[in-house]
Amino acid sequence: MSSKIDIANQALTALGATRIISFDDESTEADVMNTIYEPVKRALLRSYPWNCATRRAKLAQLTDPPVNEYNYQFALPEDCLKVLNVYVGDWEDVRESWEQSEFRIEGKKLLTNSQNIIIKYILDIPEGTMDSHVEMAFVAKLASEAAYPIQGSPSNVQMFLQISELKTNEARTTDNLESGTEIFITRRLDAVRG
Repeated sequence: MSSKIDIANQALTALGATRIISFDDESTEADVMNTIYEPVKRALLRSYPWNCATRRAKLAQLTDPPVNEYNYQFALPEDCLKVLNVYVGDWEDVRESWEQSEFRIEGKKLLTNSQNIIIKYILDIPEGTMDSHVEMAFVAKLASEAAYPIQGSPSNVQMFLQISELKTNEARTTDNLESGTEIFITRRLDAVRG
């Protein structure tokens, strides 16, 4: 299982830069990684519904109603980076036929007209639980973001951006293969086109 330092050092190694022992090291590499690490990680996780970062949760309704067009508001989980779907129904009555509910995210609150809801969301996962392909995409994205501050070469930035795109697409393809519904939809579309 890779730690934050392991992942940062993989990106630095790809750049041909000096590895770090801590994010608090007195070096350009540590300063750059300390600055970009968390924002790059959160942006990558938010960019796609990764299986390793997807969870479901029943939300507790807040007592004060929202001051707008919605009737109810709920506090989002602390680790929530992005809400993918909101379903109406009981937690104990899990069914495929649940209806999706219209919603709006404002700050760390979810607003909706439905009372009993369950959300499917992307969470900020610890490094040790990250799928290996997602981790490789993260390393490549870190390297692309760190390339200019560390190397100062626009041509290297472009090269690392291309590598990052390639690794992210590989991770998405692998992730998609583990999503039965996505495969089913693809097969249905192929049958309709065929």
